[in-house]
Amino acid sequence: MNFLTPLYALAALAIAAPILFHLVRKRPKDRQTFSSLMFLEPAAPRLTQQSRVDHWLLLALRVAAIAMLAVAFSRPYWNVASLGEAPALGLQRVFLLDCSASMRRDGMMEQAKTKIKELIEYSKITDTIAVYAFDQSLRPLLPIEEAIQVLPSQRQSLALDSLNKASPSWNRTDLGLALVQATDALQAQISSIDEGAAGAGEIVIITDLQSGMTLDALANYAWPPNTRVRIERIESGTPGNANATLLNATSTQELETASADSNQIRIRVSNSPKSNANEFQLSWRNAKDEILGTEFRTSVPSGGSIVNAMPVPSADAQYLKLVGDSVDFDNRYYVATQQSSTCSVLVMESKSREREDSLGYFVAQIPLSTPTRIVNVETREPDSTAEWPSPSTTPWIIVASELKDRDLSGLSAYLEQGGHVLWVLDQSISEDAGFTSDDYQKAFANIAGTAVAVTEAKPKDYSMLQRIDFRHPVFADLADARFNDFTKVRFWSHRDLLPSEPNLWKTLASFDDGSPALLSKEKGKGLLWVLSAGWQPSQSQLALSSKFVPIISNLFRVAARDVQDAKTYYVGDEVIRNDQERIVDPMGKAMQGVPFGNVISEEITSNDADKNKKMYRCALGEPGIYQRWREEKMVQTFAVNLNESESLVLPADSECLERLGVNMADVNSPERAIQKQRQLQAIELEAQQGWWRWLVIGVLGLAGTESAVCIIRSRSK
Repeated sequence: MNFLTPLYALAALAIAAPILFHLVRKRPKDRQTFSSLMFLEPAAPRLTQQSRVDHWLLLALRVAAIAMLAVAFSRPYWNVASLGEAPALGLQRVFLLDCSASMRRDGMMEQAKTKIKELIEYSKITDTIAVYAFDQSLRPLLPIEEAIQVLPSQRQSLALDSLNKASPSWNRTDLGLALVQATDALQAQISSIDEGAAGAGEIVIITDLQSGMTLDALANYAWPPNTRVRIERIESGTPGNANATLLNATSTQELETASADSNQIRIRVSNSPKSNANEFQLSWRNAKDEILGTEFRTSVPSGGSIVNAMPVPSADAQYLKLVGDSVDFDNRYYVATQQSSTCSVLVMESKSREREDSLGYFVAQIPLSTPTRIVNVETREPDSTAEWPSPSTTPWIIVASELKDRDLSGLSAYLEQGGHVLWVLDQSISEDAGFTSDDYQKAFANIAGTAVAVTEAKPKDYSMLQRIDFRHPVFADLADARFNDFTKVRFWSHRDLLPSEPNLWKTLASFDDGSPALLSKEKGKGLLWVLSAGWQPSQSQLALSSKFVPIISNLFRVAARDVQDAKTYYVGDEVIRNDQERIVDPMGKAMQGVPFGNVISEEITSNDADKNKKMYRCALGEPGIYQRWREEKMVQTFAVNLNESESLVLPADSECLERLGVNMADVNSPERAIQKQRQLQAIELEAQQGWWRWLVIGVLGLAGTESAVCIIRSRSK
């Protein structure tokens, strides 16, 4: 038998009272006063050797009543001892070891492993022990499915051995996703065990709990009541951290916006609160960690951020290095600088056109050149006999309406080789002008390889763009609400296009009458773009609007994809390659990747000419410079950097998880879950058995019997 409130059993000591009362001799009721005793003090009754119990039945009834009342208040119940010895009361315990990039700080991983070893050794033999590592994903070291099948005597040793597989990565911290996945795995195992055969679940997180971690996965997650979370925080001996990044968070975009005249690039240096350092040096460095150019000095106060202008890196620069920060795991920012190159944009139109009616005039005003690439805008007369350029030197050709048969065959071959062509239908359909619907249809059949019906649109006053695909790289820079208003870009005239095979075309923008404005189609290895209106002032307001420069610049970037890569890559991202390409990591090893099908992503190219090639996803596992090789030729370099959130190393509020609904355990009592489990089981058993009720009834019965005996004795005298 066990007691829910055993201290009440001390009330049984009250049985001493009736025993004493029964041993004390009572004085006779009838008194005779003697004069000789009148001057003596009365003596209190006392125990003597002649004291004895005269009424054993009454004494037994009274003692039994007091003892039963004390036992009733102690709330007795049966069989809890056997449950406490059963394996059911062991915890289903899951350890989550933080292996994100912030754990690369000096001594952090060693502290974490020491702490988790102590916790594993502290666990009881009845506990199920599973071990997982996490960064932006969850990786099993000793999965719970395996841990639950291991003999209790082997659990600790296997868990300790699994820690040898853990090491810090370069990935960001997604604690929310790790908690959700670990909890789901834990609940799946608990629910698969017979009812009553599994103890409570506990997840122990060994982490620095840095403020840059992600908890989004917990926002709408219903946390199970039988699982609690305990955080074991690892603290660094070095407070604060500083890091440097290119202002636009992507080396290519920042280099693209840097003008060739200023030859400057903007660098942001951030210094976290509680940092002991505020004087830093910035320098461009090559692969041998040699300083290129002049070292730049800057002062940033704790908790502050300063933007500095630095010279554009030379061609052999690989990264920007920050010196002066004692936490150095994030002090390199990689840039994929390209060799200085020259390419051309060819505009095919009559040189007799007036300046304000020329397509090439407005394109030439756009600064397509960068410090690492010079772009020349050239003009070619229609029906020219000159040799057609190669897509490698002229990645983009802009074509006006006036096309001849010689031009059609040349453009078709150019597209087949991988070039990009933008065909601007800038001339209204008119017999007098020599541009008829049949002429346009013939040109489409030759260039695009498919029939397209072309008619002249008849807007009432003007037309505007709508249904713009802001997810496409051409319009992505204008997706922000501050820039995506196209209502002031009016088109005075345009052509209606009706493709016979619309599934072969991709529409990026339409006019308000529903007809396509900008659409594209693959042709061989290249891509044909069609703009169904001109951008000259006589045709529209496009060339005079603020939207013209980013649209034309992005069209060129898409066409010159092997010259520059405008995507920002962070560790943990994926790139896609086909079976004729190689991605080489910073260590010079070719990445194998995971096959996923025959669909190519737009993050690499805008056409799907390689649809029949097998595609692979390659995870970027470390920062550095990566290379893309195609047919034994390096066609692209791109930089991969550490996610900026990992630089936010100051500890977060430990209550952040509790605010998201996570059941937090008492960090000061590792066995609190077991104790609470036992207490809940004891309360449940005691409530079901209800022995105290029968004891109270017994007390009432004894009290009644005692009263009856007293009445009978008083009447018999």
